Amino acid sequence: MDAVVNFTLLDKKNKDRGFILNSHTAQEYIGRYYNYVKMYTDASRKTANQSGTAFIVLEFCLKPMLIDFTNRPMVLEPFDLLFTFLFLIDDGNQVSKALACQQAEHTHADVPCGIMDQFVSVLGKEGHALLIDCRSLEATPIPLTDPGLVILITNSNVRHSLSCSEYPIRRRQCETAASILGKDSLRDATMKDLEGARGRMDDVTYRRARHVIEEIQRTVQAAKSLERGEYKEFGKHMVDSHNSLRDLYEVSCRELDELVSAAMEVEGVFGSRMTGGGFGGCTVTLLLAEAIDRTIHHIQVNTHTHMYKDYDMQ
Repeated sequence: MDAVVNFTLLDKKNKDRGFILNSHTAQEYIGRYYNYVKMYTDASRKTANQSGTAFIVLEFCLKPMLIDFTNRPMVLEPFDLLFTFLFLIDDGNQVSKALACQQAEHTHADVPCGIMDQFVSVLGKEGHALLIDCRSLEATPIPLTDPGLVILITNSNVRHSLSCSEYPIRRRQCETAASILGKDSLRDATMKDLEGARGRMDDVTYRRARHVIEEIQRTVQAAKSLERGEYKEFGKHMVDSHNSLRDLYEVSCRELDELVSAAMEVEGVFGSRMTGGGFGGCTVTLLLAEAIDRTIHHIQVNTHTHMYKDYDMQ
């Protein structure tokens, strides 16, 4: 008898969805985000243990779900905004879970994403930033527990209308640059390599590669600054990163630039940058706790953007 996976959307009048576990036709009748579950159940059949918990979040809307593995019903609850985490395989290997979620994006949602979101969600530690090595798959937590600091999230209220379509384009441009440089990845390239090959690539490809090479260096330096508690230096790396995303990688937008500029005008703000896929979404700002009220006020007065704040270290 075929194993069946059934879904119940609790916020859609208990509307049911489902698929046969060994069927490959799920995409014909369920939305693309349900395909995360399809992909993960496919993977789970490769292991003896199929117990665990699944979480699904659809864009900005939390989607609590009930999933029934025939004789093994499980309640699925949203884990966090903007992320989809499906933990149907519970073998204790957190990296495998993150990679399986990434694979679901690639094969069932047609998004050739990286691993940052998945790794932060699976391996993140309260009160710490996370330095991720995308090659070795090592994740290093860096303490961020100074009670005098606040992380402010500011929502531009601009939807990510271009992020999905532009992401594959940026990825292809980086792959083209790496190929021209004779490298497997831009991770292996230096600015000296790039400048030496500048005449063999168009300006757009050059700018994309320059952003990636410098951003890798900037990330390593920023992690060291954070470890030393040098928040001004860390903040400068944040702003430099935003400027590079704006000018070289070209994934920012006017509203995000406005938010960063407004935040940086306030005394007590160390740094600010866009976060996420770009073309909208949010900025993240590091500032002193005593500066939070005046920063919020300044942003509200000097921009047309509504925002929300998070006083907790994340």
